[in-house]
Amino acid sequence: MATTVTYSNDVLRVQPKLKTITSAYTATLSDGGTVFLSKDVKDLTFPEVTAGFTCKLYIGEAATQDSTIVLTAPSGTLEGVIIEGSAAVLAVNGATTITFATGSEYGDYVEIFSDGTAYIVNGMARGATVS
Repeated sequence: MATTVTYSNDVLRVQPKLKTITSAYTATLSDGGTVFLSKDVKDLTFPEVTAGFTCKLYIGEAATQDSTIVLTAPSGTLEGVIIEGSAAVLAVNGATTITFATGSEYGDYVEIFSDGTAYIVNGMARGATVS
């Protein structure tokens, strides 16, 4: 009689997927749970709103002059707030894009979660706009 022993590494199992963005990228549903690390000029486009989709975007280095990192979601599906600069609150209600502009800093971030009707976002950034 054979015995099967299964080993599990809890530390590795709970680590998020990490993806460094080096050019424009369109996320798919299989990217759910991913932590995106963006460096300099990049565009990240999200898939159609689907309940349970979640990800995070971190700025991986300070944005240089005329650099932008743009998050784009299906029309009007971004909801939430981003704390920007000196504690200004950017309402993201019904927006389509979040732009991390020149002056963004290493560690600026936005977290994204979908309830099936919208992308709910929250984050902190030194230089960001929504539209």
